[in-house]
Amino acid sequence: MSDYYNYDYIDEQANFWSVRLTDSTDGSNKLTGYISKTSDDGKKLYDILKDAKDHMITVELQIDDVEIDGNVCDITKFVSDNWVY
Repeated sequence: MSDYYNYDYIDEQANFWSVRLTDSTDGSNKLTGYISKTSDDGKKLYDILKDAKDHMITVELQIDDVEIDGNVCDITKFVSDNWVY
């Protein structure tokens, strides 16, 4: 979980979880993803990540083509509670 809220999410802390994401290959790609707190996938993701430990999960992302720095995305789906699905 993260406390970083920026761009479209700057005033959305009550509605969205902020999740720090790192790719599983070499860790060089880092993103902040946002998912609705009330969605089924948001609830599942929170249940796994609420312990504040690192987890290898699989999520589906949507990155806006006009994103300012390319490091912010929407988490559109929680796929798996591990990196293999």
